Amino acid sequence: STPEGGCSSGDVRIVSQGPPNMGRVEVCINNAWGTVCNDNLFGSQEAMVLCHQLEGYHREGASSYPAPREGPVFLELLSCSGEEDSIFSCLTFSHGAGLTTCDSSQGSAGIHCLDIDECISANGGCEQRCNNTIGSFFCDCFNGYNLDEDQFNCNDIDECANDTLNNCSPN
Repeated sequence: STPEGGCSSGDVRIVSQGPPNMGRVEVCINNAWGTVCNDNLFGSQEAMVLCHQLEGYHREGASSYPAPREGPVFLELLSCSGEEDSIFSCLTFSHGAGLTTCDSSQGSAGIHCLDIDECISANGGCEQRCNNTIGSFFCDCFNGYNLDEDQFNCNDIDECANDTLNNCSPN
């Protein structure tokens, strides 16, 4: 279950007015969302870690940019190598609401992540068709088939057994 704040400590997300792979970074600490300061340490290595942590995006090619400040600052003065699995594994000198020296003119950190095309490898695990989306993918089926509950396999529809699809002749 999701806590009252709508997140679990350690979660990250992109808050976007446009494409879902580009926007202001928010992190969850103590079940509340906050921003990351766009200070002079936040750059491409930190963006690489965040894009990797979000899943569905490449580390490589990630970039950072200043975003408008909204909400409390939870992380600042980050120093990442770019290889960490979580932004919370990076060296930081401050975190938590109210524990920031981030100036309001610095704004919030924004990132732009490059999509991973999950459909390239083994058709994304889909039995028939794989459809890549920004940050994710979904499977679907050819005409005459329905997508199984597992969301990967397809089941043949018996058109003769369905009155709305029944184009079958007695011969």
